[in-house]
Amino acid sequence: MDIKTLQELQAADERALVFTPLGLGGRMKPEDSADFQQRAIARFQLADDVAERTRQKFEQLRAAYSHGVLCYELYTMVADQAKLTLEQALRDRFAAYYDSATVEARERSRRGRPRRVHQITVKSSADFFDQFHNVKAVELRADSSQPWAEFNGMLNGLLAWARREGLIRGQFNRSLEPVQQALRNIVAHGEYHLETPVEAARELSDLAEFINHLWGQPTPGGRLYPAPVRRDIVAIGWSDDGQSTRAGSADQLVDVN
Repeated sequence: MDIKTLQELQAADERALVFTPLGLGGRMKPEDSADFQQRAIARFQLADDVAERTRQKFEQLRAAYSHGVLCYELYTMVADQAKLTLEQALRDRFAAYYDSATVEARERSRRGRPRRVHQITVKSSADFFDQFHNVKAVELRADSSQPWAEFNGMLNGLLAWARREGLIRGQFNRSLEPVQQALRNIVAHGEYHLETPVEAARELSDLAEFINHLWGQPTPGGRLYPAPVRRDIVAIGWSDDGQSTRAGSADQLVDVN
């Protein structure tokens, strides 16, 4: 390992300075690059009711991204960790969704043995998933009035659960979910690679959208879970001879008697 002085550690990484508001090209001043990169992610905000653990992890990623101008490798770490944070966000949403309720977990079918059903109280995400995996359950239901649903407590099972409960939506996102799982596995078991600030910022943006939507908050102008498009009523009027028209906002109309 190359031991650097404090001054060297505080110096800007030249690789980060070529990313500018206008794209690649040129070279930004270190102080301008630091300001630009922080502003690029400052707009990614989480809803107020998002679980604290998920919020802390997201803020940790934003802090690491902000220091990427000093250490370019941090952008890769942020992009990778954002993929892994999907599962933590889903676990925390699972715990918030059932909040101290008791759910039923059923073991795998074994020849000649009845399938045991365990009742697990959801006190926290860590406590629930520890118990769930300890009993080797493979199915879940909220209560005896519901049908059993396959559930393995892993990322794919959590995504399927969130869809069943209506917490995530969209056919486009449905097609992305297998990709998200594959990328998560690549990060967990993959090889060395290097990402840019662009990919890292996109991952943070998508993660913020995903988390907010889990907690019921779509993102205005979002890429994955956009809020409903605002629609305004337009009034159109014709001249007496029908040869010309005028259009304007309907709320500007005056009631003339």
